[in-house]
Amino acid sequence: MNSFSRNTMYSLLNQFITVSIPLITFPYISRVLGPENYGAVNFAISIVTLFAIFGGIGLVGYATREIAKYRDNIEKLSKTFLELFLIQLLLTICVFVIYLFFIFFSKEVNTNLNLFLIVGFTLFTNLFTFHWFFMGIEDFKYITTRDAFVKVFFVILIFSFINDKNDNVLYVFLNLTSLILSALLNCGFLIKKIKIKPYNLVFRHHLKPVTLALIMSFISTLTIQLNSVLLGSIAAKENLGYYNVGLKLATMIVNIISSGLLVMLPRLSYLNSIDDTNGQVNIMKKTSSVLMFFSIPASIGLFLYSKQIILLLFGENYISAIIVSQITAICLIIMPLTGILYNYIYSNNKEHLAIITMIISLIVSILINFLLVPQFLFIGAAISFVVVELVKLIIYIFFIKRLKKEMSIYSHRYIKYIVISTFTLVVPYLVINPSNVLMTTISMALSVCSYCLLFLILRDPLCLALFNGLKTKLSKG
Repeated sequence: MNSFSRNTMYSLLNQFITVSIPLITFPYISRVLGPENYGAVNFAISIVTLFAIFGGIGLVGYATREIAKYRDNIEKLSKTFLELFLIQLLLTICVFVIYLFFIFFSKEVNTNLNLFLIVGFTLFTNLFTFHWFFMGIEDFKYITTRDAFVKVFFVILIFSFINDKNDNVLYVFLNLTSLILSALLNCGFLIKKIKIKPYNLVFRHHLKPVTLALIMSFISTLTIQLNSVLLGSIAAKENLGYYNVGLKLATMIVNIISSGLLVMLPRLSYLNSIDDTNGQVNIMKKTSSVLMFFSIPASIGLFLYSKQIILLLFGENYISAIIVSQITAICLIIMPLTGILYNYIYSNNKEHLAIITMIISLIVSILINFLLVPQFLFIGAAISFVVVELVKLIIYIFFIKRLKKEMSIYSHRYIKYIVISTFTLVVPYLVINPSNVLMTTISMALSVCSYCLLFLILRDPLCLALFNGLKTKLSKG
């Protein structure tokens, strides 16, 4: 197995863990805290996320790209790491001071001051995740192992201490505790990967790309979080709870499907540094075909089974979240494609095109949010989310065509995926009409088996390659 495939496997496993843990804790937390308190937690996280962009999270893409360039040179790697870390440290301190002023003088925050204060300290734990460094050197094995350990520890804390609807402050404190543990592990492992010694550090060449990276991340995050912030500001917090439950269900599945994209950025950046254009094109085409093989049936399946999944995981209190999940199901197709195109543009140092895309998307988001959210609340926010993601995809396709006319992520296979997905998912759903857990499980299992079986019968090259790869792994195991 080559390094790219191995890293993709680790990334997929990591995303599976990342999604599986919330599937365990998310229903429990949302039920215990209730829509109002859970909505308050999400509102605090939405605000802190905007500040975190300028505290260094916005540098992840740029930092990963720079580390990937020097992964074979320990001296340049260590020097680049120290430069980027010190920049992030300075930004974090400045942002945290501004954040403190914000929470102490904001009337909206005063009622939940302890909540906002604890969530705010995650700005410093973000500083020590070093996710960008480990991604840049493509050490996805460590990332997966660390995340698995920390998340299991977090699950134990949740079920041990959270048992009342007023435990929202305790919940964010336990989350902070798990992030501190992750930071300690990272520091211990990082020392083995770099040389700590006096370097002639130079920051000037980082200023422009860092500024562009922060602008890009801020606009992108503001576009995404605008729905939550506006909804949490003008409506009862339970509306935000419905929106986040429905949206998170869709985005969790997107994260699993799109796990290979985490491997793409460092690899595309490395290929760009050695001028291997054909290698970039091949990776993009193969990745898009694999993602659509899973994304298209997953999108249709989420639309069909949203009611059963939400009632099972979150209960009757969140029945209003079903429509949000159904509206955003199409994003399971849109967002992976957008991620592929973004990675190509960013790895080729075309940040200005990404900024243009994000500015247009933000303008669209503002217009649609202020038009729909005040009247339709969480349904309007869901529609806005989908439209903005679609706008991003269309613009990226336009730019890719201008950069490289022979580049295309479209394949005739997609039509086959849509037809077979519709047949193998809709027919069992209509025939069985699942109304309980057992019937839902049978319907889903029948759909998955018939989907894979049809592609094997049709001798689809991609399906055969996936099947043979799985068979080889199992035989070795």
